[in-house]
Amino acid sequence: MASIEELRAMLDAARDDLIAAIMAAGAVWEQSPPDADESDDEEHWSPRKVAEHVVGSEFYYAGRLASGLGQPEPQRPDFQFADPAEALVGLAMTVETLSPIYATITATDLAREAGSGTVEALWDFLAHHCDDHAQQIRAAT
Repeated sequence: MASIEELRAMLDAARDDLIAAIMAAGAVWEQSPPDADESDDEEHWSPRKVAEHVVGSEFYYAGRLASGLGQPEPQRPDFQFADPAEALVGLAMTVETLSPIYATITATDLAREAGSGTVEALWDFLAHHCDDHAQQIRAAT
């Protein structure tokens, strides 16, 4: 079982990776991968769409955590990032808005149910989700 400190560190590291990937994506921000078809599969998303998805998704997952802890769920914004700078502002706002939820989690809470899994599993998934999409953005640059 991961500790709260390890889970926080994982999410912080994944966010740092996402920031670096977004900063490097300026030249291809709106470009889908060259082999993309017309489908809406996430593997065919532009860096912009990936950033909008991953930053917005943190609200979804933090909402599930909050609900599992008996807290109100945060309102998920409809992110639209015209450029990497807007994505970084949106990510910073996300961190500021959602950090209080993560700060309330105790070691006892990690085993609590939060949707379809435990608080620990959901928090772990959130960090990996962020990291996976950072890699996807990086692959486009």
